[in-house]
Amino acid sequence: MEEIMILEFSVSNYRSFKEKQTLSFEPTSDTTNEEYYCHQLTPKIKLLKFAILYGSNASGKTNILRALSFLRHIAIKPREMEDE
Repeated sequence: MEEIMILEFSVSNYRSFKEKQTLSFEPTSDTTNEEYYCHQLTPKIKLLKFAILYGSNASGKTNILRALSFLRHIAIKPREMEDE
């Protein structure tokens, strides 16, 4: 299966997200330990290998994961979405 990587993910009008919220996987300009937390996609593009979601209770952490799960589902199994 081909490797799929997300550069940026935005969601709006979904569960607790009324306004557009964006999760970016592009690293900052800080290069400390970047060999551990960055993946060199192309000579010009680096992506974070992981992200950490933190926040108070009921701040939307689970809803962003649900939105990402929905994206994964429609990307991997688009035919099933047509049947629903």
